[in-house]
Amino acid sequence: MQKSARLNQELIFLSDKKSFNLQDLMNEFQISKRTALRDLEALEELGMAFYSTPGRSGGYQLMQTKLLTPIYFSQEEITAIFFALKAMTIMSETPFTRSFSQIRDKLLKNLSDTSKVQVEKAQEVVVFYNIPAVSYSGNLDQLLQAILKDRVVELDYHDKKVQLQPYQLFYRDGYWFCAGLDLLTSNWWNYRTDEIDDFKLLKSLKAPYSRDELAQFAEAGDKIARGNRFSVDLTEKGKAHFLRNPYPNMQLVENKQQLQLIGTYNKHVFDFLVDYLITFATEIHNIKPDELRQAYLKRVLEMLNHNF
Repeated sequence: MQKSARLNQELIFLSDKKSFNLQDLMNEFQISKRTALRDLEALEELGMAFYSTPGRSGGYQLMQTKLLTPIYFSQEEITAIFFALKAMTIMSETPFTRSFSQIRDKLLKNLSDTSKVQVEKAQEVVVFYNIPAVSYSGNLDQLLQAILKDRVVELDYHDKKVQLQPYQLFYRDGYWFCAGLDLLTSNWWNYRTDEIDDFKLLKSLKAPYSRDELAQFAEAGDKIARGNRFSVDLTEKGKAHFLRNPYPNMQLVENKQQLQLIGTYNKHVFDFLVDYLITFATEIHNIKPDELRQAYLKRVLEMLNHNF
């Protein structure tokens, strides 16, 4: 391991400690006592504050400071960070109030001219294409804070009052969803955030469940959502379409000459599943069960009647 990489790892290793001794570094990084002492000198130059304590049980005490110890990245790691930021800028809305372009500009100012040129060249030759948010939510940052701070929110959703303990935000096909437990009905659901009306934080109401308990509700809700089984046969193009746009409770099964998409559904997601299968066009056949096949054929006829 190069010295710069080792120093970076040592900074991370010591970041959550109050004290340490030389042997800790020697054991963790398989280095000699002489190398460990040289590394301590280099760490001090990088801004890590500590002092030595004499005696047989002595060592080093880290001084608590609000100053961030600098972390050093390789050029490859720097480029990867900027690619991650570039991927996020494609999304027109995120739960974070600070724009990613601002973060990018701030990081660029701290790079050397050589590093800037390499980052900008790499970003010119690799392009991300993704689905931007279809509609604006306006409440993502509040939902994120409610999740992080274990708070309860009240909202109107499809003309119903919901007292929600939110668990997770996720993004799919141009829409943000918030998974959580409705405390009024004990039902678990994924709420489209752009369809939430009259959102407010209930400051006086403490969240009754821990993250682990909410995870159990999520697992139970997932089992309920499974309900009925379905299967469709796929072509090779159909397989590629699924791999580009996979969904939970669905999996690809390959048996010799046959490609199958199998999964589960219930009444709440039935219409969505029909619309999802429509996106495969002519690359699926042999849809089972019959209720799903009939609904699929009905939707195709509706499309034909509408367009012709």
